[in-house]
Amino acid sequence: MKVVEIETIKLKRRLKEPARWPTGVSEVKFLTLVKIVTDDGLTGWGPVYDRETVESVKPYILGQDPFDREALWERVGWRGTWQNRALMTTLSGINIALYDIVGKAVNLPVYKILGGAQRSKVKVYMNGLYFNTTEKIVKIAEEQLDYGFTAIKLKIGYPSGITEDVEKVKALRESFGYDIDILCDACRISWNADTAIKLGRKLERYEVYWLEEPLPQDDLEGYLEVKNALDITIAGFEGKSTRYEFKDVITRRVVDVLMADLEVCGGIDEARKIAAMASAYTIPFSPHCSDVIGTAASIHVSATIPNFTIMEYTRWPPEWLWEDILREPLNFKDGCLELPNKPGLGIEIEEKALRNYLIR
Repeated sequence: MKVVEIETIKLKRRLKEPARWPTGVSEVKFLTLVKIVTDDGLTGWGPVYDRETVESVKPYILGQDPFDREALWERVGWRGTWQNRALMTTLSGINIALYDIVGKAVNLPVYKILGGAQRSKVKVYMNGLYFNTTEKIVKIAEEQLDYGFTAIKLKIGYPSGITEDVEKVKALRESFGYDIDILCDACRISWNADTAIKLGRKLERYEVYWLEEPLPQDDLEGYLEVKNALDITIAGFEGKSTRYEFKDVITRRVVDVLMADLEVCGGIDEARKIAAMASAYTIPFSPHCSDVIGTAASIHVSATIPNFTIMEYTRWPPEWLWEDILREPLNFKDGCLELPNKPGLGIEIEEKALRNYLIR
């Protein structure tokens, strides 16, 4: 079996309601996909950075056997590639697409190829409580809890300010009690350790599940200071790539929970290596997810590693995840995503649906 075709598909859609971040507002959502086809007619899908980067690696992938996915990654993704974010993100998506093909070739879901599932479902948290009024946040949270979530994540930090952040967490606790998990994501804003500690101490009384990325990713000393000062789980580092960049974070135990994004860190193989390194230091692993294909791939990884804790599932704004490009939605029930039983990633892309969002 050989790769005979590699196509890049660029998509864009307008969000019905803007997503507000610490540094701006997202009114549209982009997604670039790679579609890889073999001479047997099998197709694999993955999320990538852009068309230009895919074109640059095409000569290394065309004509190759999808079963050689890790050898291909090592050939193209030499040790310093993590410094090139566009290339590493593209290699991540290609690795995911090749796994999709291999699973279809042997008629098995990816988690079977990875050694089998250690759990039949993976716990997820609802991501989507972006900057908004307290009333709006409580309303969205209520809708998502009614849908079946038991854990929700709230964006905090600039421009909200500590007082407003704490008031929002307080409102969620007063509205829904302590039977749900509340996660707080500071989005790597430019706090210093003292400010992060000040906020964290105010959040401790509300028993938040974790405080995510309170500092920029290059401030390892600051992370250690925050982690050691607070009685709150500190999570982070979703933006790092490859085991080489995660090494110091893991060996120095900079966070309590390690986050990695399969679409950024190097793909399925590299995510499992990073998770294995974290496991050796008894650090739990939590995949960050950006779109529906990355989420599907993360289900398989989460099911097969011993140190999995929880993973992201973005449900608001509803268009953010691009779940409507699937023929069937992901199988969500009681706060968890069920493992797919179909071959490969277990999802099917509805190519007709892509036409509504194509960027020519």
